[in-house]
Amino acid sequence: MLKASCVIRIGSIRPTAGPGGNTSNINGMAIMPMPASPPLDRPSRLTARRKTTMATGSRGIRSTPHEEPADADPEPDAEPPRAPHRLSAAMLPWPARYHHLPRFVLRGLVPPRKVPILIVGMSHTNAVAHALDHTPDRRFGIINLRQVKVPEDTAEMTAKETRASLRIRRRPIPLFARFAPTVVVSMVGGANHHMLGLFEHAEPFDFEMPGAPDVLPGRRRLTYAEVRAVFEFHVHNSLDTIALLRRYYGKPVLHISAPPPTSDEAHIRRTLAPTRGDAVARQPLTPAPIRMKMYLLQNQILREHCAANDITFVEPPAEALDDDGFLAEPYRSFDPVHGNVTYGQLVIRDILRHPVTVAALGPSANEATP
Repeated sequence: MLKASCVIRIGSIRPTAGPGGNTSNINGMAIMPMPASPPLDRPSRLTARRKTTMATGSRGIRSTPHEEPADADPEPDAEPPRAPHRLSAAMLPWPARYHHLPRFVLRGLVPPRKVPILIVGMSHTNAVAHALDHTPDRRFGIINLRQVKVPEDTAEMTAKETRASLRIRRRPIPLFARFAPTVVVSMVGGANHHMLGLFEHAEPFDFEMPGAPDVLPGRRRLTYAEVRAVFEFHVHNSLDTIALLRRYYGKPVLHISAPPPTSDEAHIRRTLAPTRGDAVARQPLTPAPIRMKMYLLQNQILREHCAANDITFVEPPAEALDDDGFLAEPYRSFDPVHGNVTYGQLVIRDILRHPVTVAALGPSANEATP
């Protein structure tokens, strides 16, 4: 049945006879109905928005989904079904200006989902996710922060609020509010040693590091303090996010070390060529001993940060390393940075066997995969 719409003025409405008997009268002014609107092929996007259940001034926080008819077409941008352990990284749809609200307020909007082991990270989570694709385990849930989706609210946001929305990607409290873990596993960051040291610098350098081999001859010598200062500048966002996990959830947190670099330059060039092109793959590479020192320096900074924030730092699986501490060939991925599915299986094993996990989950930590 089509509904007629009309334009009216505020006033008392009383019926009146008009041409065809199909008019109304408002304070003596007769009005005619507007032509009926044609039916929509699918529900308006507005009906798919979440409606307000918490009053916050003139604008509300949208939280409770509006029920649509059972035969409504799905939204065109709806996500396809995903594996249970691959958690959606979409933010709760409230405006960015509310992202600073305390945890109990945010969780009061939508009940959090209980996840025994919540893994939060970036590209290094892919190895674990692929391993769980092969051997599912309902105890795990993974959030890839690279896939964070900030709700579209730009029509109501000022430029300042828009910038705040983008900062949520680094401080994703509204995303964390969707889950209630027992143990939190951080796989945040971990690629800075590649970004800073994979390719040879225009002025080849080496640096001093306690407990590491001496500086290679014929290279500019940098001090440990100089290189550490550069690393600390580049990893500070990751450090903030790791500490935020501990402060926000108040649960035991494990931080999983990224895999070490590979010493095989042929593997690096072979895997770079398909994605970065032959020109990049032919660029001179930093010698493996220097790349290893940069990896060790990165882990030293992370280890100290974890200790200062009551977070347990977990070393990479010993069997995935060769005699010199580099990533062994059977555990390399299709790029020079990450571990593969087999490496991810070792990480899952180490998480489940870790004393922190066993203490938090109890006997279920040692159960066979559900």
